[in-house]
Amino acid sequence: LVAESARDRWCSGRFDLGSGKGEPCPEQAQLREETFEQCLACRRATGFNPAFYFSPEVSPQQQARNREPHLVYLAHFGAGTFKVGMTHARRGIHRLLEQGARMGLLLARLPDAHQARALEEHIARDLGVAETVRAARKRHLLGAPFAPTIVRSELLAVAERVRSNDPSLPLQPEVVELDRYYG
Repeated sequence: LVAESARDRWCSGRFDLGSGKGEPCPEQAQLREETFEQCLACRRATGFNPAFYFSPEVSPQQQARNREPHLVYLAHFGAGTFKVGMTHARRGIHRLLEQGARMGLLLARLPDAHQARALEEHIARDLGVAETVRAARKRHLLGAPFAPTIVRSELLAVAERVRSNDPSLPLQPEVVELDRYYG
């Protein structure tokens, strides 16, 4: 939650990875660091670390979630700007929407987070696809012209490059147009 100024930021609360239910921060904590959306207590209660593959310790909640199916996706923001990512399969396109993507490609559904991470890393490292896009760049692109036909072609071209690098991958590319969700 954001109050009157960018410096007045508040904890977004806790999230139960098993049930999918969230609850407000019991402390109504104000945030000091710009990098997190939760206070330390809520981060610990949630037990989620998006960079679990770099962490020496993973919470029991995340271990359970990591054993469930995950999606690898490409998020496109326009003007040739896109990134690769992964998300829990039940979240579907919600991760793409959270990121402000204009169009996305659900590339593959994999049995667990570790296999999804391996594919995500392969696409980033071997094909030179970014794993992050700065928020300022995304905001800038909101006002730029957007050509869905060109973007669709760019996304499908990356999918074809992934397929040609490893034909054994279980790719099921599905393009999703996201502008209609933003109102």
